[in-house]
Amino acid sequence: QPRLHLRIFVRKVQAGQLVAGSKRRTRKIEEISMKNTARIVASILITSLLGNVTLGAEKERKLNVIFFLVDDLGWSDVGCYGSTFHETPNIDRLARDGVRFDNAYATCHVCSPSRASILTGKYPARTDLTEWLGGRPERNFEKLHSAKKLMSLPDEEITLTETLKQHGYATADFGKAHLRKDPKSYGFDEAITGWVRSYYYPFSKQYEKTLPAKKGDYYTDKLTDAALDFIERKKDQPFFLYIPHTIPADSVCDELATAMDILLTFVHMAGGRDPQDRIIDGYDIRPLILGDPGATSP
Repeated sequence: QPRLHLRIFVRKVQAGQLVAGSKRRTRKIEEISMKNTARIVASILITSLLGNVTLGAEKERKLNVIFFLVDDLGWSDVGCYGSTFHETPNIDRLARDGVRFDNAYATCHVCSPSRASILTGKYPARTDLTEWLGGRPERNFEKLHSAKKLMSLPDEEITLTETLKQHGYATADFGKAHLRKDPKSYGFDEAITGWVRSYYYPFSKQYEKTLPAKKGDYYTDKLTDAALDFIERKKDQPFFLYIPHTIPADSVCDELATAMDILLTFVHMAGGRDPQDRIIDGYDIRPLILGDPGATSP
């Protein structure tokens, strides 16, 4: 499996403050700024926020989650992982304030299978979604051909977002979905997705109605504006915001983790239970994220 260097930066704070981050898993609430990381090519960031909690009160706390998935970033292309070329002060600050995973893995080396694993908690081989959708064509004259594979996220899969919606979460997907289906069909209330022909306005016809812009506007900045608007509108309820950017934006955990662990971890954070009607390959890694003493990989 490809090395992901899934480094999660976690911080408990009150609502409205910066909470957590990760490379290939991160978090944030009051402001999302990817502008200073425009030269970086890709990473995943995961973020969660604690709501206001009255000390001593026995009330349920549901985490808000902001999850950045940024395409094609080399693991060493940010400052906290050793880059001396790219300046990434915001990501570096998340690393200093949180937990960084040094033994974490993607489930596949290309886009669509990895994204499906994040949403389903399963290996690509279990869903038969093993190739990036829209990938290389099969040619009759070739001696080697791909194994049987699906060309979209299976309808029968129950995704992370569908599960979170059952627990009262508002959900949004702003960026590169790449699963050959409308994100609203697998649990997102709102979606601004599609192929980008130019990172400067006009982006493509797919965004004419969903992402209003004008000459000089930059695609990643406009997605960030949409994300901030969503956070403001949904601040009074738990939310899951998925931002798969196409351009990027000091404690260390050496325990094993994978992208499949995201589903059960977030479902348990929302107060849910393990599904009993299907196999999930990932695990709940909250103890690792929260830095519980002696925590080990499941």
